[in-house]
Amino acid sequence: MIVELISVGTELLLGDIVNTDVQYLSKVCAELGFNIYHTSVVGDNDERLRAEIEQAASRSDIIILSGGLGSTSDDITKRVAMDYVGGPRKEDPETKERHAQHYADDPEFFAAAKDIYTFPEKATVLRNPVGMSPGAWMPFNDRGQEKVLVVLPGPPNELKGVMEQDLIGLLQPFSTSTTRSREVKVALLGEWKVFQAIQDLADHSTEPTFATYVKADGVLVRMTTQEPDRDKAEKILNRGQALLKERLGHLVLGVMESSREEALVDLLAKEGATVSTAESFTGGMVASRIINATGASSIIKEAYVVYSDEAKVEILGIDPELIKEKTAVSEEVCRAMLEGLQKKTACDLAIATTGFAGPGGDRAGQVFIGLAYKGESHILEYQWNSPRNRIRQRATNRVIDYALLMVKEGIHGESD
Repeated sequence: MIVELISVGTELLLGDIVNTDVQYLSKVCAELGFNIYHTSVVGDNDERLRAEIEQAASRSDIIILSGGLGSTSDDITKRVAMDYVGGPRKEDPETKERHAQHYADDPEFFAAAKDIYTFPEKATVLRNPVGMSPGAWMPFNDRGQEKVLVVLPGPPNELKGVMEQDLIGLLQPFSTSTTRSREVKVALLGEWKVFQAIQDLADHSTEPTFATYVKADGVLVRMTTQEPDRDKAEKILNRGQALLKERLGHLVLGVMESSREEALVDLLAKEGATVSTAESFTGGMVASRIINATGASSIIKEAYVVYSDEAKVEILGIDPELIKEKTAVSEEVCRAMLEGLQKKTACDLAIATTGFAGPGGDRAGQVFIGLAYKGESHILEYQWNSPRNRIRQRATNRVIDYALLMVKEGIHGESD
């Protein structure tokens, strides 16, 4: 079954709002086992919307339109859809009565909003539990084939409400399989190194398929299988995750519903452990990521931004002669930062960062990260050729990943 998504609204084309409807609809359709080959956005123009529907009908079985179901002049979706489907129309008494009550003090508006409670005779009204504009399931015949045109409200909470209350139930009989996905997070490695490790799986495996993705906090591998039996699908995904573990070892963090920093906070809380940070070029990004996680107040002890040499000396007690001899961006000073932080705060997990984020300079991109936990410490050096804030973000990601591995596995990993 092929489904096509069309988002309606000039504001989407202008970038005034983010189109989250497509993301949600695509995910639901994938879980139902439907194939989506095309999505599009069209402005509030009758001719262009009709042309888009005609093209979609030539290649898809179900067309879902979102947005443009209100009562203003630029809300054209339902009117164009009804014209396309054709046939006699009827008023829906429930929708009409609801609008009559809602607009009792504005009879002129109620009279002008007739399209909201008018539907094709063969349509099924999709109730809107959140807003005033219901959706509709409109069967039609295209070149001898039975197809369906669906219209949904654009506001995400209304669209989701209509989908969950009525539309999923209408879609399920058309589903012959179910698509199941699992996102497995990988520590430390960049996307290219992860892809190199699983290239044969990504290129040839079908049960499940493998694909690498990069998100703001690091790399993940998404495994997907299309299988009507849920238990069998889970076994396929388990087998895929085992293959990842064989290839990438302890760097496979596993499936994490929460963020990496939330996972770190949870682990530290279970251990009854605390964390302190001393950051130079990351300027508090590590501490901020940890504090973003629910429950951080129970594990974070102290956090310092020691950007200047003077701060490193005054707060962490680093010997100024060491900074003069080795410079602030060095393995020796990073280690001294780590040791000074542990001595000052008596924390269980200590984190220190120092580096040159750039731009410019011979040493731009040189970074040192220090972590210490339960008697084990590591000083890690990187050289990254990236924009300034990307270097700071990469360093922060590495800190969170290494901290997770040290607390979870008692080890540190390899990186690119």
